[in-house]
Amino acid sequence: MHSTIVKTDALVLKSLKYGDTSKIVTFYTKEFGKLTAMAKGVRKTSAKYGTALEPLSVVSLVLYHKNSREIQLVSECSTMRRFTALTEQFDVLTAALTLVELVYKTSHEEKNETLFHLLLGILEKLNSHPNSSPTLLLWFHFQLAEQLGFGFQLETCPLCRRPIQESSYRSHNPFVELARGGILCATCSSVDRPLQQLNRETLSLLRALLESDVHSATAISISASEHKELKILLHNYFRFHIEGWKPLKSERIFSAMAQ
Repeated sequence: MHSTIVKTDALVLKSLKYGDTSKIVTFYTKEFGKLTAMAKGVRKTSAKYGTALEPLSVVSLVLYHKNSREIQLVSECSTMRRFTALTEQFDVLTAALTLVELVYKTSHEEKNETLFHLLLGILEKLNSHPNSSPTLLLWFHFQLAEQLGFGFQLETCPLCRRPIQESSYRSHNPFVELARGGILCATCSSVDRPLQQLNRETLSLLRALLESDVHSATAISISASEHKELKILLHNYFRFHIEGWKPLKSERIFSAMAQ
């Protein structure tokens, strides 16, 4: 079966040197989801699109594509968007790299146009609101969980399906059931299942994050203790749902800088 010439918008997730002059680049594309391709000869000084193949570049990509091939072949690549403000502060750049590493580690080779636009939208917002990077990172984790099929839902107890009333947690803090991403009602909170307890205030913040979009998320104020608690929840939640889950390298750097 011959290769087909295809064109798609894409974000560069990762770029590695290959041989003396080439690169192997992983993209998140609008048409194919995550995709890896070889760009031959792009490290030569005369290469016309080598600078487009750096992480965080939004590009117009032309490929020689074959479904049976794991690594496709780049035919042409031109830069559509560079998030220049992301490179001006090291902590903001690290936050952006955490986002793309997260997508690299969790996404698949299947079309998900919603995730593609979600990723570009949050990088655009991070580019214009760099001081909101900790909140935006949390928000994106919850959105990504939804796209991967294990999003949170806080309206009803995942076991008995009774509506969840925050007023019922006046005497104790609520529990998150990790298997389904739900808050257990007071009756079901004693079950022997993988659970994580949250402070009542953090539960309200979690609701706010889940109900917000990328624009309103920047207005949410999160304390250091609430941020730490939600990060622990997300780590345990992703570890439960994704086999072999480990903390991201870039996220560890970002967390160390934020302390």
